[in-house]
Amino acid sequence: KKQNCEILIESFGWNKKGSKSAKSNDSSISKLRSMLAPFVLRRLKKDVLDQLTEKSHKIEILTMTNVQQKLYNNIINNQKLVKEQIKIKQQIDKYNDQVINMKIVGSKVKTNKQVIDLS
Repeated sequence: KKQNCEILIESFGWNKKGSKSAKSNDSSISKLRSMLAPFVLRRLKKDVLDQLTEKSHKIEILTMTNVQQKLYNNIINNQKLVKEQIKIKQQIDKYNDQVINMKIVGSKVKTNKQVIDLS
C-alpha cells in the first residue's frame, strides 16, 4: 500500500530525492496551485475590516498548580542569578580595566624615569 507522500511524489513526477527538470517543475507548481485553489482563500484586511468583530479583552486570574508554581519560581530565581552574574562580570571587567590603566600609567612613569636617569 502506498502512502500519501508517495502518491504525491509520483503525481508530480518527482523521483525519490525530489529532483526533476526545471520545465516539469513549473508545470508541477501550476498543477499543485490548481489542486489547492479550492482550499485557499486569500483576502486583504482592508476588504474584510467591516466584517470583523471588535477586539475584546478578558482577564482571568487563575491559580497555578504546585508544579507550575515550582517551575515559575525556578525561572524567576534563575533570572535573578543571571542578573547577579552579569553585575559581577561587569564589576570584574571594570576592575580589570582599572588595573590595565594603572599598568599603562605605571609603564609610562617607568619609561620617563629611565629617560631621566640616562641623561
